[in-house]
Amino acid sequence: MTVIVDASLLVVLVNRDPRHEIVRQQFHTWITQAIEMHAPDLALYEVANSLTRLIRANL
Repeated sequence: MTVIVDASLLVVLVNRDPRHEIVRQQFHTWITQAIEMHAPDLALYEVANSLTRLIRANL
């Protein structure tokens, strides 16, 4: 099985988002089950853009 990781999940992991623990547990499950994970080529830019917006909003 392969999952495509959305940039929003990555942002939740590095932010003080209330969903952090749920997302962390999901990543842990994928890792322990040896699920192959991929992210789109633009994920780096999407994450950077989202984090920039959070910083500007003081979140």
